[in-house]
Amino acid sequence: DVAKLPIADESFDALVSNLVLMWAPNLNETAEEFYRVLKPGGRAVVSITHPMINLGEFNLEEEGAPKLLLTESMQEGKFLKMINGTNGPYLYHQRPPSTYVNAFTKNGLQLVEGTGYEDVFFTEEFVRDHPQYAHHQMFPLFLILAFNKAK
Repeated sequence: DVAKLPIADESFDALVSNLVLMWAPNLNETAEEFYRVLKPGGRAVVSITHPMINLGEFNLEEEGAPKLLLTESMQEGKFLKMINGTNGPYLYHQRPPSTYVNAFTKNGLQLVEGTGYEDVFFTEEFVRDHPQYAHHQMFPLFLILAFNKAK
């Protein structure tokens, strides 16, 4: 259960949540709190680890043609996850993008038209500097969602 924040209703013009919501056990209650503390006309921007990054695996049987296996990456579930291989494990809530969008829109926020949903991939420049992440260019690493609260 999400505790009510010790913050007055409609206190913020903007809210940012960076890579936190995957750890939230009750996304609906969290979205309710976002709505409650956000001023009318305000914006909430959230980023999550893209579901495709967590459960996708590569099938390297065909040289030069890796395939992403997505059988479970868009399903809901819970699993224990290490953070950078050093901390944890922590309970991680795997959710498809629609679960996030639905939780926030159900609680009165509106997905920003045109720019409210963005899949984020590693750039060529980043991979050139960090070649160990080259296999991540095939699927998005993060998802950024932006919501507005009606005036």
